[in-house]
Amino acid sequence: MTNLLIKELTPSLLSYSTVILLLMSILIAGSNRLQSIVKFYAFQSLCLVVITLIVGFSTSNSETIRIATITFIGKCLIIPLALNFVINKTQVHKEVDPIISPPTTVLIVCILIALVYGLTSTPNFAKIAYSLGLFDTAISIILIGLLIMISRRKALTQIVGLYVMENGIFALTVDTVFGMPFVVEMGISLDLFIGVLIMGIWVLRIKQSFDSIDVSKLSKLKG
Repeated sequence: MTNLLIKELTPSLLSYSTVILLLMSILIAGSNRLQSIVKFYAFQSLCLVVITLIVGFSTSNSETIRIATITFIGKCLIIPLALNFVINKTQVHKEVDPIISPPTTVLIVCILIALVYGLTSTPNFAKIAYSLGLFDTAISIILIGLLIMISRRKALTQIVGLYVMENGIFALTVDTVFGMPFVVEMGISLDLFIGVLIMGIWVLRIKQSFDSIDVSKLSKLKG
């Protein structure tokens, strides 16, 4: 009875989680407050944890709980805390002058999502994915993360864009291989932790040198 109930609820839970995952990406792209962006990223990562558990349980993947636990600790706790620490240290709380304005960015994001969903709505993609909706969402999130990186000037926002891209890649892996080997996930998590440490130091050094975390000011450096 319990297994039957889980099977019936799985598609709905996965659909809702996928929609929220994509919505958080749109909110990140449309926000200019750094602390809000970090919160949206943390909530997006939490949705990714839920999706990992749903796909893992439905495919009887024994690695699911460990992978979800590592993902939760790393993406929902450590990385957001580290980013908020850097925000408080630099005292920069807002993306004042982005290359592309947030409303325009959201418009571009909606166009990208429509293109992705249109191009992947074929039987060939449905064969390689556990959920075609999650597949479309994962590709969209990768593109949204890339757009965030190239449309913002603040180093912290670009860092979050990189992590949004990584969330998209993670979701794509979960959807196409129905999980991720534990050793691979450990390696990726270690890279993320080291990456956020290095990037945090880099952002602080930019702040000390230029009294700003606008990466466009790096053009003032002379060889």
